[in-house]
Order: sequence, then C-alpha cells, then structure tokens
Amino acid sequence: MNDITEVRHLSPLVRNSILSQLTLLDKQCFSKKEIHSLDTITLLSKPNHQLLVSFRENDHRLLGYVMFSNRSHQALIVRLAVHPDFRRQGNARALMMAALLQLKRCHRVALQVAQDRTAAIALYESLDFVRIRELPDYYGEGKHAWFMVREG
Repeated sequence: MNDITEVRHLSPLVRNSILSQLTLLDKQCFSKKEIHSLDTITLLSKPNHQLLVSFRENDHRLLGYVMFSNRSHQALIVRLAVHPDFRRQGNARALMMAALLQLKRCHRVALQVAQDRTAAIALYESLDFVRIRELPDYYGEGKHAWFMVREG
C-alpha cells in the first residue's frame, strides 16, 4: 500500500530514507536548469514550503513527491516528481490532489511547467489549471515553459 504524507510527520528513520531517495529522484526527473540550482531539500528549509511524499509502506520506497509554497491565499506548486518506475499509475494525480486539498483555502494556485512535458500539462489541465502565458527560455535557451493557474 502507498501512503502520502507530509515529510515532517515521518519518523526520523523513514524521513532520512525518503530524503536520500528524493535527491536521486530529482536527478532522474529534472535537468539542472529545471531545478534552478535549488534542490528540493534546500527548498524545504524555506518558510511556507511543504513537501508531500508518496512511498510504499512496506519498504519506504519513494514513488514521488509534490512541493508547494503557501502564502496567504495564494500558493505555488514548486515541484512535482514521480519515479519513472511508478509513472502512468495515478501517482502524480494522487499527489496533486493531496496538495490541492491542503491548499483548499487558497484563492489561486500557480505553477510553471516545461512545454515539452505534455503528460504533466494534461494532468494540470484535468485539475482545472489554465495556461496563462508562455515563459520563453524559462528553463534555458529554447526551453520554454507555461505559467498555469487554478482559481477558486
């Protein structure tokens, strides 16, 4: 069975295991430019940032995570990643739904996504995110992104 929980609520032993896997997952899922030289663990130390992780209870294998920042009534999905072995199984949707549930009091949730990540864009649009504007060269020369927003 898979569990989704806020990383700060995990026991120290499980948390350390998850965080060590998280660094490897970042390297598998994102280019250095997509990470903007701030790894997920560094971002976690910033105010208002939360990290939800999905992992198998039996062996604590990390399936994926979503990080978001919540300020007042606005939020930003900072990063969403699912291990390649666990994609196309509903894990990204489950993580996003868990994050949106925690952000239900926010009037606006925003994110940036690389334009070539078509599966991610389809997921976000199915969750009522709308493409607001293109962000040229956001992830480096020729690597454009969409700025997407979910109101309500």
